[in-house]
Amino acid sequence: MRHDSRHMTEQRALEELGAFLTRADEEWARINAPLWEDDEYARTFNTAQRRAAAKSGASLPDGSYPIFNATDAMNALRRIGTGKASKETILAHIRKRARQLGFKAPGIAGTPAS
Repeated sequence: MRHDSRHMTEQRALEELGAFLTRADEEWARINAPLWEDDEYARTFNTAQRRAAAKSGASLPDGSYPIFNATDAMNALRRIGTGKASKETILAHIRKRARQLGFKAPGIAGTPAS
């Protein structure tokens, strides 16, 4: 009987944790979604992909400017100024991802490419 009670308590705790994580993901998406509005250059990334990109460093911490290839880097360069991050932060992110992925970062006038 005691074993069943412990199993039920563990199961309830896992369910509550799952509900909490779902609410946390929804809140994170609600806060950051306005930064992800698509334009003609944007690829579509869902909340889970943006969270994973943010965790891995493939995007900025809020999930914006995810870069997985050279095309994404060009898109990020074109979108400078559409989010909360400063131009310098975005350019540094583009250069970092270009180095990590092994391609030359795109440059703009007055900004050295990596």
